[in-house]
Order: sequence, then structure tokens, then C-alpha cells
Amino acid sequence: MTINKPSKQKLKNFMKDKTNKQAANYFKISERTIARLIKKYNLNYEEMKYGSYLPFNLEQKELMVASLLGDGCIEKTGRFKLGQTLVGSKKEYVTWVHDKFSPYSKRVYKDDQSFRFYTVTHSIFKNLRKKWYPDGKKIIPRDIVITPYILAHWHIQDGSNNQGKKSIRISTDCFTKNDVNFLRYRIFKDLKVNTTLNTKLGKYSQIHIGAYEYFRVIDLIQPYITFNCFKYFFFRYSTFYKAYKFFCIMSFSYSGGTVDQYIFYLKSSRSSLCF
Repeated sequence: MTINKPSKQKLKNFMKDKTNKQAANYFKISERTIARLIKKYNLNYEEMKYGSYLPFNLEQKELMVASLLGDGCIEKTGRFKLGQTLVGSKKEYVTWVHDKFSPYSKRVYKDDQSFRFYTVTHSIFKNLRKKWYPDGKKIIPRDIVITPYILAHWHIQDGSNNQGKKSIRISTDCFTKNDVNFLRYRIFKDLKVNTTLNTKLGKYSQIHIGAYEYFRVIDLIQPYITFNCFKYFFFRYSTFYKAYKFFCIMSFSYSGGTVDQYIFYLKSSRSSLCF
């Protein structure tokens, strides 16, 4: 008995919104034959469904950069994965990132110590992997720009905020010294923020933002961190912070400047502690 197998283009067009079972019924062949044809024609389920390329919007692009600097990775198979060792209500953030990468996202998973999600396998992630993993190891592409949005989500995923010491640290364990110094250069060039390099066990593992730049950075990133699970990161509206701002204004005023001059000074100074 001769089986009339569909051509590659015909099968690809039909499978955009259909399952293997529906295709088998339509073409009057077995599901196993459909699966063999998909493999033979080198068709990708996700690309048949979403198209060969659906560009990221600006927010998705910046969130992807932040995630690849932080806890995200792109696997060899061509899918993006974000996993964080978080507990309790921290699922809120992972779910938020999951939703932002729609329509590529699959469901959020949970194990004993973390929440994670995967995207579908797609050429858009394969192309990003070539850029970020040219030799199989993650590097920092030289065309990236660090925006306040990127810094905020990078900090969420791989940073810490010591409010007592007014110190922010961002882990960079998986990058080389040259890559970390390039990141520091981008932070200074794009955000006018000075950083230092901290070592741990002889490795260049952390970018440090000290007290001199601390409040400026808090002002930059806090508008983008509105998640309940990360409220503890900030004390911007605490009594201490308000008192500190008042002290800055009064000190400036006693030195002969007006409040308006002080505000102008804050806006024009790139490294003012009181910004």
C-alpha cells in the first residue's frame, strides 16, 4: 500500500497550530510517520508555531542582557533558562520574568531549593548563544550597553545590598578579569558610576559599588524593582534615608547655597553621595 506523505512545506504550514495527532488524522498516516517526517525535514516545533524569527522588544532585550549577566544561561540546544536559588515568595520575580519572555516561555518549575523556567528551543536563542558563547564559554559581548534597567535586574539576580555599610556587590564569578573590567568600564561610561574590583580566593569575582556612589545607584535602580519579594533590598524611604537627605540639604544651605542650587548640584554631579 502506497502512503501519500505530505511535502515539507505542506507539513510545516499545517503544523503551525496543530498537534502530531491532528496531522496524522488529516494526512491519514500514523503519528509515528508524522514524527519521522518532522525529523527528516529538520522541522522545529517551536519555529513552526512562532515563526522562524520573532524579534524581542526593547524590554525583552534589556532583560535578556541582565539575565545573561546574572543567573540566566542559553543551553546548547537553543533554549534560554533562568533559575534562582530562591525560597517562598521569590517565585514572584521568576514568574514575572517568565511572563516577560512570552510567547517563548514554558511553565515555571519548582524544586526543593529554587524556582526556574525554560523557554522553547528557538533560533532567536541559538543566535544569542553564538554571540554570548562563541567558544562554548560565556563571554561579555563588546557591544552591550548598561542601562539602569539592566543594572537593576542584574543586581536582583546576582547582587547584594549591605544597607548598613552602604555597599552593593554584584557577583561576576563566571567571567574573566578582562570581561569584568570591561563591565566596569561600561558601568562608568553608561551610568557614570565608579566601581572597584573585589577578589575572593584569588579570583576576580565581584564588582563593588561603595558608599561614595551608593545612593546614586539606589536612585537609578529602585524604580525598576517593585517586587514585594525584594522590598528588603532598599531603605530609600526609611527614616535614616530621609534624615540623611535633610542633612545634605542643610549642610549645603549653611555653606551658602540655596535648596534650588543644591538640587542643581545633585543633578549635575555624577558622583555626589547625596544624589
